[in-house]
Amino acid sequence: MVKRARATGLAVAVIVGLVVGLGGPLGTGVASASKAMSVTSPGIKKGWIADAYGARGTVKGGVPVVSLPLQVSGAPAKTVAYAVLVTDPDARAVAGIEFRHWMAANILTPKITRNASVKQAKKMVQGVNDYGTFGYGGPNPPDKTHTYSITVYALKEKVKLTQGFDLSITEFKAALGRSVLASKTIRGKYSPSR
Repeated sequence: MVKRARATGLAVAVIVGLVVGLGGPLGTGVASASKAMSVTSPGIKKGWIADAYGARGTVKGGVPVVSLPLQVSGAPAKTVAYAVLVTDPDARAVAGIEFRHWMAANILTPKITRNASVKQAKKMVQGVNDYGTFGYGGPNPPDKTHTYSITVYALKEKVKLTQGFDLSITEFKAALGRSVLASKTIRGKYSPSR
């Protein structure tokens, strides 16, 4: 496994409702983001991720482990599963990479509950994050407030990924590929631990 810098943490997304499609020449998807699909999270208030979902929440082995709750509405009618990608684009300034906090797919419900990464781990397929652990690794910015990106993808079929996959962000998007019907991104901030 390629070791990545662990200097940064996740600072998840606030409901800005930015639309992110997967289309592109690399076969990363066919769908542009759905105007009807929306994603909300009670774990994000006024643009800030609640303490519970990052470094001021439950931490195991130095990694925040309680994943954000997410609710999808207005997904395309042919949706059979969902995927989630949580990243920290601001980590590039510190670690030189867009930090992977959570990559999950084949989620069969539009209501992703609090701590689903642990409590519903057998009901989805999850990858390795840039802390080097399995599943969700929450925000823990080392330098200043970071803004985190959470994208939910509506899928027309389950994707072929194995539990514990170790893919880059680009590879994960490519794996979702033409299964993507629509996507929606929300953003949120998280500040360093006091």
